[in-house]
Amino acid sequence: MTNEEARDKAFDIHSWLQDAVGEMAHDIEIDDLEFSYGKKWSNKAKRYKKTCGDWKGALADDFYNDKDVLSDLVGDKLYDAGKTESERIAVAKELMDISHTALINACEGFIERRKS
Repeated sequence: MTNEEARDKAFDIHSWLQDAVGEMAHDIEIDDLEFSYGKKWSNKAKRYKKTCGDWKGALADDFYNDKDVLSDLVGDKLYDAGKTESERIAVAKELMDISHTALINACEGFIERRKS
């Protein structure tokens, strides 16, 4: 895999991830949130629903800034992005170059798990 191919895959994953967190938040109902995502997310959503006109948008933003959520979402995508561990790591590193802190941390965790 070339650097350009790795970067293209990273951009594809980044774009998919932005859509995924939005869909997660917009497809959920408050009553199902605790069962689906846990008490932490249920409490946040309930607080946002009381204080924010676009509570699902606010929840999507929080999903997008949570390392654990991003690790869960991006892990399979990174694994599928390459045929070898070195290709997967190359895509993860490219993704880190175009990402924010939470996604960088998620990618670092992915790389660490690949090296062990």
